Amino acid sequence: MSLSWIIIAGVCICGLVVSCPAQPPAGAAPEQPAPAAQKTTPKAARQPNVLATVGDAEITWAHVEQLLRIAAVHLPEGDAEARRAALEQVITLHLFHAYLDANKVPGDENALKQLRGDGLSESERNLIDSAQIMARYAAIAEDGKNDQVRLAKLLLDTAGNKQITEFIKANPDLFNGTKVRASHILIECRPVAPTVEQKAAVARLEQIAAEVKAGKISFEDAARKNSACPSKAEGGDLGEFTAGRMVPTFSLAAFAMKVGEVSGVVRTRFGFHLIKVTGRAEGKQEPTAQAREMAGAALVSKLQFEVYAQALTTCPIVMKEQDAEDTAERE
Repeated sequence: MSLSWIIIAGVCICGLVVSCPAQPPAGAAPEQPAPAAQKTTPKAARQPNVLATVGDAEITWAHVEQLLRIAAVHLPEGDAEARRAALEQVITLHLFHAYLDANKVPGDENALKQLRGDGLSESERNLIDSAQIMARYAAIAEDGKNDQVRLAKLLLDTAGNKQITEFIKANPDLFNGTKVRASHILIECRPVAPTVEQKAAVARLEQIAAEVKAGKISFEDAARKNSACPSKAEGGDLGEFTAGRMVPTFSLAAFAMKVGEVSGVVRTRFGFHLIKVTGRAEGKQEPTAQAREMAGAALVSKLQFEVYAQALTTCPIVMKEQDAEDTAERE
């Protein structure tokens, strides 16, 4: 059964199988929560050995199975991909916990009440599940309940009505119909992949960027040779797009660039990118009714990737050897 309905900071982190940064079509039906699971008893053979570490924190199967029980998700035997997704959910929760601690975010019951209150923007309402997931985490981590109110404070300070208004004012080209044409090179990497994999992806992109800058290869040929996106057949060309057509972190980078400029390493839920802007057409439209939703999503996504970035610095993710059953499934 899919775990993709478990949401952290408004962005699904499971089932990352798409290889280009386009957003899902507007109006697509939201995925529904999984039905309550049948009661099952974990296999006696499964040992609570350490599956992964996030910084100094150790994650065992006991943590993963507890999250599954709280979320009422039944994990089919032999479904290694679903088990990996569940483990990555717990890793993400640990990264959020570390971020809250590192930034000394205070607990604020009023913030949690405000997220549950009336008179909120739709984007603020979309933050409610993000805070409530920390209540489930309370059964796993020592400070889980406190994390819930701290996350509510962080989310409200990041993407509340005031912050959304200021963001739209500061970034008019994201909302006035401006179009950018860009190409990219994608190295696929899951958001909570082991740190060694993430660093390897970044190093590979930095080497490609150095070769392009030195004139050893064109950006287009580098895309054809290295990119994991189907756009590589066109030299990485994604065509012309408005900001809302791409995932937020990609758009934020592309729309901040000049024509002809090549970005540094940009991270999205698909992996790591180099972006080259090849055209720009300024828009003059008034922001649409969807502008506030787009702004809220961009602000929350930016926060989320700041949380993920800890895996490259203060909270390295290390995957440990799993039990014999899991090892056999991977062979």
